Amino acid sequence: MGYYDDPPIIVMKYYELGTLEDWILNNDKCPASQWTETFIHRIATNIANALNELHKKRMYHRDIKPQNVFMEIDGTGEINAVLGDFGSTLVSDDRLLGVAALKPLNPDALSIPFAAPELLIAWRDKAIGRITPKAFEKIDIYAFALTLFELLIRGYAWGPVSTKKIIALVLDGKRPDFPYTLSTHNFVVGFRNIISSCWAEEIRPTISEVLVRLQQLVPSNCTYIVQK
Repeated sequence: MGYYDDPPIIVMKYYELGTLEDWILNNDKCPASQWTETFIHRIATNIANALNELHKKRMYHRDIKPQNVFMEIDGTGEINAVLGDFGSTLVSDDRLLGVAALKPLNPDALSIPFAAPELLIAWRDKAIGRITPKAFEKIDIYAFALTLFELLIRGYAWGPVSTKKIIALVLDGKRPDFPYTLSTHNFVVGFRNIISSCWAEEIRPTISEVLVRLQQLVPSNCTYIVQK
């Protein structure tokens, strides 16, 4: 990784395995037989650990989604996930908390399917620049929940729904429906509960609290997360 200031660019590692979105949509990247509870748990924990490090430093990603999670093989041969694309990240500190974000989120770059209701309201009212840095912590947690949902069901959270319809549903308090065929294994039930708490309307856990709950889950090598 390197940095160049003329023009200002950051050169980062190339992840040849692609993104989590690629893996969700393409069985050639990861056969269904390998999309196990253990795999889902490891990828979710990777993302949560990365987000936890950001939030401890008063940094808020603001664009968490499978497209911004990169896949790699570690030294032991395990597949892991790396959180990337920090183009929308807000760097804050205690002196700035409670003050308008110094780096307003570009409304044109908003990832609507992963946007929390309070972010959509600010976007609608052209008031994104007035969202406080601390508020983006909860917004990150919401986007993390949608990312976990897509990881769990291996598909798009909202399916073939228009952006306009997604906005209306979220502002009406709706969330994506868990498939009725979803496995009822203890791991899946616990994982589902984590997702539901993270996309709640008002009170959402911190990412450190999510990590504790993830650590309490016991995944297996079952592959039928969504029962056929």
